[in-house]
Amino acid sequence: MKLSGSNILITGGYGFIGANLVNRLSQLSDTRIRLVDNMDREQQYSIANNNANVETIIGDLRDPNLCNEVCKGIDIIFHLASKAGSMEYYKKNAFEVFSHNVMIDNLLISAAIENKVNFFGYVSSAFVYPIELMSQIDSPPILEFQDLPANPAISYGWAKFMGERSLQYALKNNQKMKGAIYRLANVYGPGQSIDLDRGSIIPVLIRRALEYPKLAPYKIFGEGIETRSYCHINDVLEAICISVDIKDSDQLIGPVNIGGEHRISMKDLANLIIEISGKEIILSHQEALPPTTLSQSLNCNKAQDLLNGWSPKISLKSGLQSMYNYIEKKIKSEKMTENV
Repeated sequence: MKLSGSNILITGGYGFIGANLVNRLSQLSDTRIRLVDNMDREQQYSIANNNANVETIIGDLRDPNLCNEVCKGIDIIFHLASKAGSMEYYKKNAFEVFSHNVMIDNLLISAAIENKVNFFGYVSSAFVYPIELMSQIDSPPILEFQDLPANPAISYGWAKFMGERSLQYALKNNQKMKGAIYRLANVYGPGQSIDLDRGSIIPVLIRRALEYPKLAPYKIFGEGIETRSYCHINDVLEAICISVDIKDSDQLIGPVNIGGEHRISMKDLANLIIEISGKEIILSHQEALPPTTLSQSLNCNKAQDLLNGWSPKISLKSGLQSMYNYIEKKIKSEKMTENV
């Protein structure tokens, strides 16, 4: 299976990862892309729709008729659409997140089978792993087989766990369709939401630094001792693209961990962004309940084995610097638009 020359469907195509994937694949010759998005969140990333090979459909994938329509004539699906947000958002909207995501996963997989799609790439999450594996600051990097016995910390993780199983069962019953399951952890880069309520920690901290002291205090929740490993979007996209082009006799690639190699505490992350800003910023600690997960780090050796030696190439510091520059330009552009 080759990306070049294929008809590709990208769900969640206006989301962070989806939009970056659209822009990357639209550069391939003879590749036709159809993106679908319900525009549930603010559009963060500009997609060059002057490309005649990119088709945009706005709609809700909870509609089985829409799922069937968008899958017609498609060779490859990258399924990124999901209801997502911050940890606080997941806690407040647990049932909505779970029911929404499980529904669209099952409907889209069924439509892919009905329309004889050749390859289904399912974007999953490190949140499928049991909370016990993330209960210590220095918990060992998690291996793929450790998803059982299942005990995800949040409903988003349970939904992804169910989505993975749905695709695995579908492939067993439909030998002609191949697939891949990518378990991503803490992806960051251009196009992420800078919304202070639903945005991820990196874009939110960068925005607060850029607009400091207007958005003071520059805060993190609790002591900031919990640790994460971060992976730049360009490294993630490289792994996803390799999974399609790779010559492999297996029907399913994965589940496979895709993530960064070095962990950092929230406090050190905030201080690193302060360093990049060059500003005199005082880090504030806001009182909060203990974090749901004290660590989140993945062992990605399997990705190296299955994906032609893949490993992340972009260091956290250089990635944060480029992210800082991107958000700075974005904020300036928005302010100029407001003043017109």
